[in-house]
Amino acid sequence: MNSGKLDAAIQECDQAIAADPKMWEPYQAKANAESALGNNDAALAAFDAGIQAAKAAIASRPQPEKTRAGMAPMPNVEADKAKAGLGQMLNSEADIYARLHQDDKAIPLFTQAAEVASYPALPYLNLCAMYFNRKNYNGAMAACDKAIASDPTMAEAYFVKGSILFGQGKLQQGKYQAPEGTREALNKYLEFSPEGQNAPNVRAMLAKLGPKIESTDKPKAK
Repeated sequence: MNSGKLDAAIQECDQAIAADPKMWEPYQAKANAESALGNNDAALAAFDAGIQAAKAAIASRPQPEKTRAGMAPMPNVEADKAKAGLGQMLNSEADIYARLHQDDKAIPLFTQAAEVASYPALPYLNLCAMYFNRKNYNGAMAACDKAIASDPTMAEAYFVKGSILFGQGKLQQGKYQAPEGTREALNKYLEFSPEGQNAPNVRAMLAKLGPKIESTDKPKAK
């Protein structure tokens, strides 16, 4: 895989799977290689098998109970590794369905991935983008907020959120008024990705909003 010999990698993965069909790692590696070669059906089949193997591996290694009162259980390394792999495979399989424009299959997989992934911000961002493309702005906002809560530095989540809020604005008395939080989300994008591909669009939206006007009213004396 690392040297780019994908056909050879697939053959090695098949041998590993034949030797121990319960291992999830060879399925994941094979699926990634098939996907890189553009073999979507083969990749999806391998991801399906790997997902089932990872779920079985997690189920066979339940988290240990606390050893003594007040003490945390010992980490279950193998189960945690399988759980991380499960999240990766669910997200990768959903990516393929998204590329194939099969959103109804991609969305549930992204949702499942977010529940188990070691980095849930990524599947949440993917959900955010998918809902946005389907014009389900409530769903997109909810997914973006979850992505930001998981990773407060995720610039693209701020961009989608800011774009949704900006699109809800209206021209009032010659000035474009957008909902509260629009400017903050757009500025957050520029904070974390000042040279990102969406930076020109963000700056254009901020320019349309105009400069932020701070209130000059002084509090009245009681």
